Amino acid sequence: MDADPRHLPWDACFNVRDLGGFPARDGHVTRWRAVVRADNICRLTHHGRAALARYGIRTAIDLRSKKELALARATPI
Repeated sequence: MDADPRHLPWDACFNVRDLGGFPARDGHVTRWRAVVRADNICRLTHHGRAALARYGIRTAIDLRSKKELALARATPI
């Protein structure tokens, strides 16, 4: 079991993290369950997508460049 509370074990997505709990410049900390980052949610299985929904994810923003997207489409999983 992963001891890192930020790690989210979503099926077939290998690097999912909640960005909560990090210190901010003003002395506060980032809010848990507000921002999650992941390697590639396109790989998620049915169980992985269900975990994503249970966690409360409502919006996904893909920050890859056009070049990165083209490479991902050309590379088999």
